[in-house]
Amino acid sequence: MSSNSKSYLFVNSYLSGGQKYKIYLLIFLFLVFPFFRFFTNYYHLVQVNDPLLPWSIFNFVALMGCATALLLHRKEYSERVLMSFAVVLIIVIVNYFFAEMAQFKSAMNWIGFLIMFVVIAQVIKSFSEPEMVMLQVRSMQVMKILLIVLTILTIYALLIDPWYLNPSLFQYYVLEDRNQIHRLYSNNIGGNKQHYAILATILITFIITHWKYISKGIKIVFVIFIFFNIPAIFGVRTMILGAFVTFAAFFFLKNRIRLFFANLIVLIIVLLVIQYWNELYLIFEVMYDRLPALRVSLDAMTQNVFGLGNGAYTIYVLENNDMLLRTFGSDLMERHGHFWRAPESDIVYFIASFGIFSIVFFAFLGYLIVKGIHLVYHNNSLFPVERALVIHTVIMIFYGISSDYAGKLTWWIFISILFGIVLRNCYQPGNNENKISVK
Repeated sequence: MSSNSKSYLFVNSYLSGGQKYKIYLLIFLFLVFPFFRFFTNYYHLVQVNDPLLPWSIFNFVALMGCATALLLHRKEYSERVLMSFAVVLIIVIVNYFFAEMAQFKSAMNWIGFLIMFVVIAQVIKSFSEPEMVMLQVRSMQVMKILLIVLTILTIYALLIDPWYLNPSLFQYYVLEDRNQIHRLYSNNIGGNKQHYAILATILITFIITHWKYISKGIKIVFVIFIFFNIPAIFGVRTMILGAFVTFAAFFFLKNRIRLFFANLIVLIIVLLVIQYWNELYLIFEVMYDRLPALRVSLDAMTQNVFGLGNGAYTIYVLENNDMLLRTFGSDLMERHGHFWRAPESDIVYFIASFGIFSIVFFAFLGYLIVKGIHLVYHNNSLFPVERALVIHTVIMIFYGISSDYAGKLTWWIFISILFGIVLRNCYQPGNNENKISVK
């Protein structure tokens, strides 16, 4: 038996039932839950009366799981975690009473998410080295299974129908500027395009950060997955944009010299925008089709500093569709005959929902991005699982430029985990010098 196996067996016997429960809860939240969430469009395969019922059950299970962890957690809670909870809770309450269209259901959802935020962040922050060792090993075991299953399912979805033998269908599904490959995933396995981005990102991030630890067999499976999923990855513009912005952030935030040049580039861009605003606006309107929704959210904030209210954006659009289409609509919206009913951007979501308070959320996300990138570059004691989760969450935050993930359970899970990792590695003594293989 290898020394690594002996180390793991020792750790496994050393941990209590409560400690193991919190480890398995985290693995369920950041791996198993996103995996099943990918199959949001399962109703294309089976007839159901309420397509949202399974996710309501999953949300309830996750909340009850965190509530149980709250009872099992006997360590002191971090002041930073409790302060973050209090600040956001106050914002949610003020928003509910002063934003005219704030929805009670959305406010209650956020309170539930906040409780989970406290539990997840605190659990991660308080993990000892033995607990991190077990989280490291168990998460990679689950990751390997999910990678194999997802590879099989996506290949099945792609090959079950011989569309690839028809040149026109091949053009439609693969080669067009906005390829429709995700229609095959949706129709054949119930896959959802937006949740695919989250799941594929975490799989890819985990495998790359653990590359030297995994077996050749898993590496081969990963290469097969990438080969068959290249059209699907490029079919999600959010993934491409998010990856590009993340790369730029990691590049420019590595040290002060690069940060100086980043600030210089931003200054030049701002000056160009001021000088050529009209011309650039027309280009930006075509390239970034979330712009009309952003204009609506800013207009709503000028009318009420607290915004439309949490959960109010879609209701507001449905009630004022014709007016919004005339005032803010793009040519594409006019051709479809309606204004986009979802924010389709976390930027739009926060500004429309919380108005001036959106600054607090943007500042917090910026803090997590900077701290997370700093950890990846300058903290050699990070466990590989921590490194993977940090990189994935930073990417997911940037996905919010062109997708609306904020306010959903998956988003809260990863934001909570990143905050816990930052607190664990930045604000308490000790490190994790001893690593074990995760093969």
